[in-house]
Amino acid sequence: MQPHQCVPLILCEAAGEALQMLPMLRQLGFEGTVAILTDECDLPYECPPLTKEYLSGDKRDLARTLIRPPEFWPERAIDVIRQIRVSRVDPVRKLVMTTGGRAVEYGSLIWAAGGRARRLSCLGAEASNLFCVRGRGDADAVVAR
Repeated sequence: MQPHQCVPLILCEAAGEALQMLPMLRQLGFEGTVAILTDECDLPYECPPLTKEYLSGDKRDLARTLIRPPEFWPERAIDVIRQIRVSRVDPVRKLVMTTGGRAVEYGSLIWAAGGRARRLSCLGAEASNLFCVRGRGDADAVVAR
């Protein structure tokens, strides 16, 4: 993605289900560039296999949990911008602002952030053997223990 370029469609923090709409948009004739902004360090992957097969060792290779192969995204003019977090949306100026101070102009925005795990606030919530698995880094931390 070029600086100061208007991206026709931005998909923010998309999970597996939201990403499934992208091939359909192409089938329906949408030809513009798509940017996926995510704070993940990996290409989009399916979460249920991460917390089940990945942790059990059946799919320790993250490539086996990817929603699509790595070449899928650039072949379809979909730019996956990783390790970036959207901090604010300005719908009047059609800008998303990132925590790093970057502003990205968009034509259309799909906000598909999903949810974040609620942290426990009860006695024992800080125990070293209690884990919240939201992404691959969390799963790796569990495996390392």
